[in-house]
Amino acid sequence: MLVPFNTLYEQVQRIEQAESHEDQLFLILKTYMELYPVLNATLSRYSSLGFLGEGIISIDMKALEYISEMRDDIRSIPIVYSAIQERRSKICKGIDCLKMTSSKYQIASNVQAISVTPISYGTFVFGFICSTLFEPKQPLNDGLLDSFTQFGKLVGQIMAGTAFIHNGMKLSKREIEVMRRVSWGESAKEMAATMKISEFTINQYVKSSIKKLGANNRAQAVGILLREGIIT
Repeated sequence: MLVPFNTLYEQVQRIEQAESHEDQLFLILKTYMELYPVLNATLSRYSSLGFLGEGIISIDMKALEYISEMRDDIRSIPIVYSAIQERRSKICKGIDCLKMTSSKYQIASNVQAISVTPISYGTFVFGFICSTLFEPKQPLNDGLLDSFTQFGKLVGQIMAGTAFIHNGMKLSKREIEVMRRVSWGESAKEMAATMKISEFTINQYVKSSIKKLGANNRAQAVGILLREGIIT
Protein backbone atom coordinates (compact mmCIF):
# COMPACT_ATOMS: atom_id res chain seq x y z
CA MET A 1 0.00 0.00 0.00
CA LEU A 2 1.77 3.10 -1.25
CA VAL A 3 0.81 6.43 0.29
CA PRO A 4 1.62 9.46 -1.90
CA PHE A 5 4.13 11.73 -0.18
CA ASN A 6 1.82 14.76 -0.33
CA THR A 7 -0.94 12.79 1.41
CA LEU A 8 1.52 11.47 3.98
CA TYR A 9 2.90 14.95 4.66
CA GLU A 10 -0.55 16.53 5.03
CA GLN A 11 -1.74 13.84 7.44
CA VAL A 12 1.39 13.99 9.60
CA GLN A 13 1.03 17.78 9.92
CA ARG A 14 -2.07 17.18 12.07
CA ILE A 15 0.24 15.79 14.75
CA GLU A 16 2.09 19.09 15.00
CA GLN A 17 -1.17 20.91 15.77
CA ALA A 18 -1.95 18.80 18.85
CA GLU A 19 -2.84 20.83 21.94
CA SER A 20 -0.98 18.60 24.40
CA HIS A 21 1.80 16.05 24.46
CA GLU A 22 -0.69 13.26 25.19
CA ASP A 23 -2.82 14.27 22.20
CA GLN A 24 0.27 14.32 20.04
CA LEU A 25 1.24 10.76 20.99
CA PHE A 26 -2.30 9.51 20.37
CA LEU A 27 -2.40 11.24 16.97
CA ILE A 28 0.85 9.57 15.92
CA LEU A 29 -0.73 6.13 16.26
CA LYS A 30 -4.17 7.20 15.01
CA THR A 31 -2.64 8.67 11.85
CA TYR A 32 -0.44 5.61 11.38
CA MET A 33 -3.44 3.30 11.51
CA GLU A 34 -5.46 5.49 9.15
CA LEU A 35 -2.69 5.58 6.55
CA TYR A 36 -1.60 1.96 6.60
CA PRO A 37 -3.17 -1.53 6.57
CA VAL A 38 -2.43 -2.16 10.25
CA LEU A 39 -4.99 -3.22 12.84
CA ASN A 40 -2.94 -2.43 15.94
CA ALA A 41 0.05 -0.31 16.89
CA THR A 42 2.20 0.37 19.94
CA LEU A 43 4.34 3.45 20.49
CA SER A 44 7.53 3.28 22.57
CA ARG A 45 10.17 5.87 23.37
CA TYR A 46 13.85 5.05 22.92
CA SER A 47 16.95 6.21 24.75
CA SER A 48 20.44 5.44 23.47
CA LEU A 49 21.57 5.54 27.11
CA GLY A 50 21.30 1.83 27.89
CA PHE A 51 19.50 1.04 24.61
CA LEU A 52 16.26 1.41 26.52
CA GLY A 53 12.85 0.99 24.91
CA GLU A 54 9.92 2.06 27.09
CA GLY A 55 6.27 1.57 26.20
CA ILE A 56 3.93 4.56 26.03
CA ILE A 57 0.58 3.65 24.48
CA SER A 58 -1.00 0.89 22.43
CA ILE A 59 -4.15 1.04 20.31
CA ASP A 60 -6.17 -1.36 18.21
CA MET A 61 -9.60 -1.20 16.60
CA LYS A 62 -11.29 -1.38 20.02
CA ALA A 63 -9.25 0.31 22.74
CA LEU A 64 -6.41 2.55 23.85
CA GLU A 65 -4.05 1.23 26.52
CA TYR A 66 -1.11 2.75 28.41
CA ILE A 67 1.86 0.38 28.46
CA SER A 68 4.43 2.21 30.61
CA GLU A 69 5.27 -1.06 32.39
CA MET A 70 6.99 -2.34 29.24
CA ARG A 71 10.73 -1.68 29.44
CA ASP A 72 13.38 -3.53 27.43
CA ASP A 73 16.99 -3.43 26.36
CA ILE A 74 16.22 -3.37 22.65
CA ARG A 75 19.43 -5.29 21.93
CA SER A 76 17.49 -8.35 23.13
CA ILE A 77 14.87 -7.81 20.40
CA PRO A 78 16.72 -8.17 17.07
CA ILE A 79 14.06 -6.69 14.80
CA VAL A 80 13.75 -3.53 16.93
CA TYR A 81 17.51 -3.21 17.32
CA SER A 82 18.04 -3.59 13.57
CA ALA A 83 15.38 -1.01 12.70
CA ILE A 84 16.83 1.53 15.13
CA GLN A 85 20.44 0.98 14.10
CA GLU A 86 19.59 1.39 10.41
CA ARG A 87 16.81 3.94 11.00
CA ARG A 88 14.67 2.01 8.53
CA SER A 89 11.41 0.13 9.00
CA LYS A 90 11.61 -3.65 9.24
CA ILE A 91 9.13 -6.50 8.87
CA CYS A 92 9.58 -10.14 9.85
CA LYS A 93 7.12 -12.86 8.92
CA GLY A 94 6.22 -16.38 9.96
CA ILE A 95 8.81 -18.36 11.90
CA ASP A 96 11.20 -15.41 11.77
CA CYS A 97 8.93 -13.63 14.27
CA LEU A 98 10.15 -16.08 16.91
CA LYS A 99 13.77 -15.51 15.98
CA MET A 100 13.53 -11.72 15.84
CA THR A 101 11.79 -11.07 19.17
CA SER A 102 12.83 -11.51 22.78
CA SER A 103 12.42 -14.99 24.20
CA LYS A 104 10.53 -13.58 27.20
CA TYR A 105 7.60 -12.65 24.94
CA GLN A 106 5.08 -15.24 23.84
CA ILE A 107 3.98 -14.55 20.29
CA ALA A 108 0.23 -15.01 19.87
CA SER A 109 -0.85 -17.66 17.40
CA ASN A 110 -2.63 -15.10 15.19
CA VAL A 111 0.55 -13.02 14.74
CA GLN A 112 1.95 -13.77 11.29
CA ALA A 113 4.16 -10.69 10.96
CA ILE A 114 5.73 -7.93 13.03
CA SER A 115 6.66 -4.47 11.75
CA VAL A 116 8.89 -1.90 13.45
CA THR A 117 9.01 1.74 12.35
CA PRO A 118 11.67 3.95 13.96
CA ILE A 119 10.81 7.59 14.65
CA SER A 120 14.01 9.39 13.77
CA TYR A 121 15.51 12.77 13.00
CA GLY A 122 18.91 12.62 11.33
CA THR A 123 20.97 10.11 13.28
CA PHE A 124 18.76 10.28 16.37
CA VAL A 125 15.91 7.92 17.16
CA PHE A 126 13.18 9.11 19.53
CA GLY A 127 11.08 5.97 19.56
CA PHE A 128 9.44 3.29 17.45
CA ILE A 129 6.04 1.95 16.39
CA CYS A 130 5.28 -1.78 16.28
CA SER A 131 2.35 -3.59 14.66
CA THR A 132 1.47 -7.27 14.75
CA LEU A 133 -1.93 -7.38 13.02
CA PHE A 134 -2.50 -6.37 9.41
CA GLU A 135 -5.45 -6.17 7.05
CA PRO A 136 -6.00 -9.42 5.14
CA LYS A 137 -4.51 -9.79 1.64
CA GLN A 138 -2.44 -6.61 1.95
CA PRO A 139 1.11 -7.11 0.62
CA LEU A 140 3.79 -6.45 3.24
CA ASN A 141 6.43 -5.45 0.72
CA ASP A 142 9.34 -3.05 0.25
CA GLY A 143 7.03 -0.27 -0.91
CA LEU A 144 5.11 -0.42 2.35
CA LEU A 145 8.36 -0.50 4.32
CA ASP A 146 9.63 2.60 2.52
CA SER A 147 6.41 4.43 3.34
CA PHE A 148 6.65 3.35 7.00
CA THR A 149 10.20 4.72 7.08
CA GLN A 150 9.11 8.04 5.57
CA PHE A 151 6.32 8.33 8.14
CA GLY A 152 8.83 7.81 10.96
CA LYS A 153 11.13 10.49 9.59
CA LEU A 154 8.35 13.05 9.18
CA VAL A 155 7.12 12.41 12.71
CA GLY A 156 10.73 12.65 13.91
CA GLN A 157 11.01 16.14 12.42
CA ILE A 158 7.97 17.20 14.41
CA MET A 159 9.21 15.62 17.64
CA ALA A 160 12.60 17.32 17.25
CA GLY A 161 11.04 20.75 16.84
CA THR A 162 8.22 20.54 19.39
CA ALA A 163 8.35 20.92 23.17
CA PHE A 164 5.30 21.13 25.41
CA ILE A 165 6.53 23.14 28.40
CA HIS A 166 5.01 22.56 31.82
CA ASN A 167 3.83 25.84 33.37
CA GLY A 168 6.14 25.42 36.34
CA MET A 169 9.21 24.65 34.25
CA LYS A 170 10.38 27.82 32.57
CA LEU A 171 13.23 26.37 30.56
CA SER A 172 14.36 28.39 27.58
CA LYS A 173 14.28 26.93 24.09
CA ARG A 174 18.07 26.68 24.20
CA GLU A 175 18.00 24.84 27.54
CA ILE A 176 15.44 22.40 26.17
CA GLU A 177 17.53 21.80 23.06
CA VAL A 178 20.64 21.12 25.15
CA MET A 179 18.81 18.76 27.51
CA ARG A 180 17.25 16.94 24.56
CA ARG A 181 20.74 16.37 23.18
CA VAL A 182 21.91 15.21 26.61
CA SER A 183 19.15 12.58 26.49
CA TRP A 184 20.46 11.50 23.07
CA GLY A 185 23.87 10.86 24.63
CA GLU A 186 25.71 13.76 22.99
CA SER A 187 28.80 15.14 24.73
CA ALA A 188 29.31 18.85 25.42
CA LYS A 189 31.97 18.87 22.71
CA GLU A 190 29.58 17.39 20.13
CA MET A 191 26.82 19.84 21.09
CA ALA A 192 29.21 22.80 20.89
CA ALA A 193 30.23 21.84 17.36
CA THR A 194 26.63 21.36 16.19
CA MET A 195 25.08 24.34 17.96
CA LYS A 196 28.01 26.70 17.28
CA ILE A 197 28.45 27.72 20.92
CA SER A 198 31.18 27.00 23.48
CA GLU A 199 31.39 23.94 25.71
CA PHE A 200 31.30 26.33 28.69
CA THR A 201 27.95 27.70 27.52
CA ILE A 202 26.63 24.17 27.00
CA ASN A 203 27.56 23.24 30.56
CA GLN A 204 25.91 26.42 31.87
CA TYR A 205 22.67 25.49 30.11
CA VAL A 206 22.83 22.04 31.70
CA LYS A 207 23.44 23.50 35.18
CA SER A 208 20.63 26.05 34.87
CA SER A 209 18.22 23.37 33.63
CA ILE A 210 19.06 21.07 36.54
CA LYS A 211 18.48 23.93 38.98
CA LYS A 212 15.15 24.99 37.44
CA LEU A 213 13.89 21.42 37.49
CA GLY A 214 14.93 20.86 41.10
CA ALA A 215 16.96 17.83 40.03
CA ASN A 216 20.14 16.49 41.63
CA ASN A 217 21.98 15.72 38.40
CA ARG A 218 21.58 15.66 34.62
CA ALA A 219 20.24 12.09 34.55
CA GLN A 220 17.45 13.00 36.96
CA ALA A 221 16.74 16.19 34.99
CA VAL A 222 16.44 14.21 31.75
CA GLY A 223 14.08 11.78 33.51
CA ILE A 224 11.83 14.64 34.62
CA LEU A 225 11.73 16.13 31.14
CA LEU A 226 10.91 12.76 29.57
CA ARG A 227 8.08 12.09 32.03
CA GLU A 228 6.60 15.54 31.44
CA GLY A 229 6.81 15.11 27.68
CA ILE A 230 9.03 18.19 27.30
CA ILE A 231 11.57 16.07 25.46
CA THR A 232 10.97 12.75 23.72
